Amino acid sequence: TAIREMQRTGIPASITLAQGILESGSGNSRLAKKGKNHFGIKCHGWKGKRIFEDDDLRDECFRKYRTADESFIDHSDFLTKKKRYASLFSLHPKDYKGWARGLKRAGYATARDYAERLIDLIKRYELYQYDDISTQKMVDYAEQTSTNVGQQIRSSIKDRIRYRNGVPYFIVQQGDTYAAIKKEVGIRRKKIARYNEFDKYKPLVLGEPIYLKKKKKKTPRRYRVHIANGQETMHDIAQRYAIRYKILIKNNGMQDVRIPYEGQYIILR
Repeated sequence: TAIREMQRTGIPASITLAQGILESGSGNSRLAKKGKNHFGIKCHGWKGKRIFEDDDLRDECFRKYRTADESFIDHSDFLTKKKRYASLFSLHPKDYKGWARGLKRAGYATARDYAERLIDLIKRYELYQYDDISTQKMVDYAEQTSTNVGQQIRSSIKDRIRYRNGVPYFIVQQGDTYAAIKKEVGIRRKKIARYNEFDKYKPLVLGEPIYLKKKKKKTPRRYRVHIANGQETMHDIAQRYAIRYKILIKNNGMQDVRIPYEGQYIILR
């Protein structure tokens, strides 16, 4: 899950794993066992289920999830959507020390030695190896899905534009940036985030599709149902078929569900 989240958001897998170990007591805390909350994320406007636990104050409100996977996804989304963490995404994805110190500076935790504890866990359990695996998978996937398989020279975004469900998109290659998108196709970062229904602070990830116009409300008639594999998120499914995420979760009554169960039928139109 940490590797998948690194591929999706750019957050080092080692950081995700170390935070999960530290915040949940290696998965043994009450929050982790009863609430599947492995990162100690408090409610803060949360509309889903809740669990209460003593922390800085008595009976503080924490987010409750159906699965640990949902906790990992929400942790990534929490970091990508908060402006105070935005500078971290300019760091190299294998710079776990920079990430650990940046999280502390941004106020993720109050413990003075928070960064050092994360770094110690990463070294002790050699969690940095998962950053290597994840980075390689990102490169491999990008090469497989790119229109220039096997080539290392970045091609123009305009030359890579294809259509899915009638919506123009391209697959992210090494060297692509929001500045390049603006320069080559004239679309600003804020619009890209709106078209793809993700936060404007989210970094581009190798191999992911980026839509250049609003996605459709539904799929063509031949694509009526998607059978979930148990690993993809609802947003992944929306991106796969070039349909709007908010409409997809509303039509399936899954506003509080991030990862559908394996074998679950997802209505596409």
